[in-house]
Amino acid sequence: MLFQQLKENEELRKEAAGIQNLSALVSMANEDGVASDRQYRLFVGMRKKSVVYDTAGHIFAQFEASKFRRDDVDEPDESVERCMACDLLILDDLGTEMTTAFVQSALYQLLNSRLLAGKSTIISTNLDPDQIGRRYSAQIMSRLEGEFELLPFIGQDIRRLKREQQR
Repeated sequence: MLFQQLKENEELRKEAAGIQNLSALVSMANEDGVASDRQYRLFVGMRKKSVVYDTAGHIFAQFEASKFRRDDVDEPDESVERCMACDLLILDDLGTEMTTAFVQSALYQLLNSRLLAGKSTIISTNLDPDQIGRRYSAQIMSRLEGEFELLPFIGQDIRRLKREQQR
């Protein structure tokens, strides 16, 4: 399932609607060797948009490293700030991470801050809405139900299909 939130403005919604295959965009970025930075630049029309694509587990690990680092700085580190400030955040595989109170808090902070700032977010997950509600908080589920559009994807697992073709 995919949660999508594009609230910045009408122009951004039109631009995002023009992306036919987001997976292809991510694959191209990986082939270009930009994956180590995990931040991609998306050129839509004549405007430059910053896009961060990362797994939920990696993003929450960055939040944790930033929160519990040994220096005395109270400001978020660059990787956390990049997730908070980018024009479009693609949070992949929500639900595969170890769900702790810290992860719940980080997810709430991430979603709420981006919603208040009018930033766009796409969340992919294999969890259904009931599972998300049980695993995370009512406040998170409220934001997902109230501000995101649920787009179910139905089909066969591409990894299984590839494995079967190799046999």
